[in-house]
Amino acid sequence: MQCQIILFLNEVEYKFNITDSSPSLEKKIYHVKEYDNVSIKIIYSKSIEFEPIVYLEDYQIAVSKIDEKTFFSNKALMFRESFGYSDLRFYLEGDGAIVEPFTLKFNVAVKKINALNIERMLNYLCQHSENIINLCLSRTKLEFDNDSSKKSDPETILNTAENFINQVLEVRLELHYHLRKRLVPIKKYQNGNLLINLSI
Repeated sequence: MQCQIILFLNEVEYKFNITDSSPSLEKKIYHVKEYDNVSIKIIYSKSIEFEPIVYLEDYQIAVSKIDEKTFFSNKALMFRESFGYSDLRFYLEGDGAIVEPFTLKFNVAVKKINALNIERMLNYLCQHSENIINLCLSRTKLEFDNDSSKKSDPETILNTAENFINQVLEVRLELHYHLRKRLVPIKKYQNGNLLINLSI
């Protein structure tokens, strides 16, 4: 798939020509500020029937169609909720494509007061609950659902297993001393109809 990505960063153009042999990761790291205006234009070499998908970390950027070969995103403060390193990923062959996305890396600088607020928030969360950091600030790039084709985060699996074991250990005496009886299905006939009830 051949196309050109044009990144408009505060009215400055950065052009990337993508071919099948292009590396999936641009080595250069682009330095931006949280309130920089950013827009994207994607131009394909031929008409396509799908739409490219663009993600900034786990947030999908809205892309509109100009014609059969050209797509663009509106000018926006794209990095206003980012800090530190962020990845902008282009899925140029549409949703569900196996091809690895083309990725641009950014280092996002924030105002000093915002950086201090972020530091205070992270320190508070570290002292009170690290799991909140894992859940709320994670950049998993995967949606959480029951789709078996997607891989689960190992840390989430371990945390869940630990919580389950701790819960069982807390109630093990109660489980041991309270007699549990098995529910057995009992078949009954009433007015010629078969009824199945659960009985101890």
